This record gives sequence, structure tokens and C-alpha cells, in this order.
Amino acid sequence: RRLVGRVQLSLRAEMVVWLTVEHANDTLYVNCPQHAAGSRIASHFGLAGMVARLGEPKLMRDATKSSLFHSALDGTVGIHKHTSVCAPILAPDGTVVAVVQAINKSSVASSHGGL
Repeated sequence: RRLVGRVQLSLRAEMVVWLTVEHANDTLYVNCPQHAAGSRIASHFGLAGMVARLGEPKLMRDATKSSLFHSALDGTVGIHKHTSVCAPILAPDGTVVAVVQAINKSSVASSHGGL
């Protein structure tokens, strides 16, 4: 949680979501935020799913216009996504083990050029 808090502060994001990749059942397990911990979403949808599959960071500048937008994560964590940046967390062998997704610029970030 401390790491997620630091990422959120550094990126000036409204929320940061930490998802563990469950390869055996093609799901992403929500670790943070705390209120959504334990939830699962399908790993073949949305920006987080694409990052989990490809192992490359991605930026979504306008969720309303993006083909990558999928409302499952928004509903799970309780936020409406406008902008998002998402990056894989890799094991030493290159396997994607988790995904971290920063969602929306905070009001502070908006005035300082954040996400």
C-alpha cells in the first residue's frame, strides 16, 4: 500500500490500482485500492488487460473515445476513468505478474501538467 501511495503522489493521480495477473484463469486480481481488494476482472478487456497481455506500458488520454475503455474496472474500484496510464510489473523472466494503473489527474495535477 505504501508503494501504491507513493506512485499516486508521484503521478498526481486521483487513484492508483494494483492488479495481480492470474494467468491460470485469465483474470486480474485487485489488490489496491483497499475498498476493492479481492475483486477480479477478466484480463482480456480494457487497458489493464492489454498491458497484462502485451507487457508494455500504455496511455489512454480520453477514455470516452478509446476502444480500450472497459467499465468493469471503473465499477469495481468506484471511479469514472477519463485518463489513465498503465504499466506492467515483470518477473525476472519477463512474465507479467502485475499491472499498476494510475487513473485521472488529481486537481493538483491538472494545474501542473500531471497524467
